[in-house]
Amino acid sequence: MVAGAAFVYTVTVTNTGDQDARDVRITDTLDEGAIARRLPDGCSLSAQTVTCGGPGLTVAPGESVTYEIPVTMDPALPDGTNVTNRAQVSATGARGDSTRLISQTRALADLEIVKTAPATANADGPITYSLRVTNHGPSQAMDVTVRDAVDGDRAAITGRPAECAGEGPTLTCPLGTLAPNTSRTFRLTVTPEVPGLIENCATVDAGGREENVADNRSCASTHVEPA
Repeated sequence: MVAGAAFVYTVTVTNTGDQDARDVRITDTLDEGAIARRLPDGCSLSAQTVTCGGPGLTVAPGESVTYEIPVTMDPALPDGTNVTNRAQVSATGARGDSTRLISQTRALADLEIVKTAPATANADGPITYSLRVTNHGPSQAMDVTVRDAVDGDRAAITGRPAECAGEGPTLTCPLGTLAPNTSRTFRLTVTPEVPGLIENCATVDAGGREENVADNRSCASTHVEPA
């Protein structure tokens, strides 16, 4: 299961006896990292326990009743977290039963970086780049880092973002944790050294798993007019 994603626990109770099971009551205890969503008719939620059925629910011999419990996993759960789900059934006229399911989470984020710049600039004027990093989820992104290498022969950094400590033409910007469906925006200012076309590219990566890396690099070009 993926942290931050939605899925469904399916609980099926079958009467394997030869008498009606009356007042069938099912309890499903969710892990702390599971967040219950809209429950089916006949079910209620108290803390992390879902209760379905109860007085009036009868299951005949050989028959079954099924409940689907939709949940969403906490997007901040680390990769490889054990998630435990316990289900129990009790009834009048039938023997109860219980079961346990243990699953492991996968942290899966989708980072995107977009870099923009003015199409033209004067040789004696600054170029301001805007960098926007977005985590499209579903999981929280950990250890997010932006890197941007400025061509020192064509431009000099004159305005360094607070997130990007250090010196020299290469920026390394540790952003830490980025929750799903959130963004960080910051700006970089350079002064052209020569006229002509200046292209600048930035990349973003994180410490966790990411399947779509096509949008982890973004470039912007500015034509510098002679002074």
